[in-house]
Amino acid sequence: MNDGFPQIFSNQLYAIDEAAAGENSKKLPQKPILILVTEMSNSEKTFLLKMMGASKLEAEQYHIIEFGESALPFRQIQNNGAFKIVINFGVRMSQLCITAQLPVGHVQRFSEKLWLAMPTLSEIEKNETYKKHVWSQMLKPVFIEKKYQHFLKK
Repeated sequence: MNDGFPQIFSNQLYAIDEAAAGENSKKLPQKPILILVTEMSNSEKTFLLKMMGASKLEAEQYHIIEFGESALPFRQIQNNGAFKIVINFGVRMSQLCITAQLPVGHVQRFSEKLWLAMPTLSEIEKNETYKKHVWSQMLKPVFIEKKYQHFLKK
């Protein structure tokens, strides 16, 4: 079903690592941005689309992986390759099998990627202070003002 929203990959249904890819798993096509989200309601999906649109991002530029409670090792996702930016909306680092804790509300370089560690979509949507911070300190500087381009060059 295509309701105008980009395809969402479930961490339970898609193995990212080709070696682990079985009959029911698929490899992600190459895109520069990876969005990690907790389970989303329809209003949160709409909110996410609005944020990506305000950031001048098209669906062709990013993947969305929706997490339930299960884990998907980040190294498997990373093996997929091309993405350089990770936008994490509240997915716990332990769900990515990462022991490091990245401070929420900051842009940082980690594991050769630029990470935007954010609260959940639900928390941002309900809190004006979070909305303003996410826009002014994270999305706008990265995608509109392009202040972090030097981090993205190899």
